[in-house]
Amino acid sequence: MDEHYQGKPMIVDLWNTWCGPCLSAHKEIEHSSEIPDNIVMLYISDTSSPIDQWHSLSHQIGGEQVRISSKDMQTIGELYGLNGFPSYIFINSRHDIIHKQ
Repeated sequence: MDEHYQGKPMIVDLWNTWCGPCLSAHKEIEHSSEIPDNIVMLYISDTSSPIDQWHSLSHQIGGEQVRISSKDMQTIGELYGLNGFPSYIFINSRHDIIHKQ
C-alpha cells in the first residue's frame, strides 16, 4: 500500500457481493460528491464472493479492487477489530489509521 499510494489518503472498503448493505453503500458512494478526488478508494472482497459476480460488480463500482482469501479477510478483521460487512478503514496521507468502522 505504501509503495503504490505513497502520500495519498485512502478509504479501505471491506465488502462482498452477497452483502446487501455493502451494495447499498456503494450506490451511495457512487453518487456522493463529498469524497475528494485525491482519496484512493481501495475495495477488498474475499473468495466467498462468487468470481463472476465479483468481476461484474467490481467493474461497476470502480476504484482499486482486490480479492483475497476468506482466511486473509478474517485476519484483517481480527487485526483491526472489525466484525462484519461492510467495514471501513480510513487512512491519512501518512498511512496512519485514523478511523475504523
